[in-house]
Amino acid sequence: MKKATLITLAVLALSFTVYGRQCGGNFKQRLSRLKCEFELSSEQIQNITPIFRERSVQIKTLRDDKTLDSATRRTQIQEVIASANESVRAELTSEQQSRFDEMMNHRRGRCEQRVRHGRRKRGDTRTGRNKCCR
Repeated sequence: MKKATLITLAVLALSFTVYGRQCGGNFKQRLSRLKCEFELSSEQIQNITPIFRERSVQIKTLRDDKTLDSATRRTQIQEVIASANESVRAELTSEQQSRFDEMMNHRRGRCEQRVRHGRRKRGDTRTGRNKCCR
C-alpha cells in the first residue's frame, strides 16, 4: 500500500513539473519564441535577455517565499510579469509592439476563457502560434 502511494505521489509531482515547464517555460524558451515570432535583432535580444532573467529570478523568489499567502503571491507575480512585459515592449519597434499587443490580448482572452470554462483538455491544440516556434 505504501509503495503504491509513493509511486502515485512521484507520478503526480513529475506531471506537475512537466506541466509547469510546458506552460511557463524558462526564459530561454520565451526568448526563443519572441525571437522567432518578432524577428528580433541581436541588439534587441541582448536587451531583452536580462529582463527575462530578472523576471525568472523574481518569480522564483516569490514562489519560494512561504510567508506570503497565495493571493498576495499571485498578485505580486502578476505585477512582475506585467513589468517585464512593459520592459520587453519598450525594446520593440512600433510594428513589433503592435504584434506584441495583439499576442498579449490573445493570451488574455485564452486565460479568461480557461477561467470561465476550465483548463484546456488533453489533446487540444494551441492556435495562433508561428510555425517556426513549435
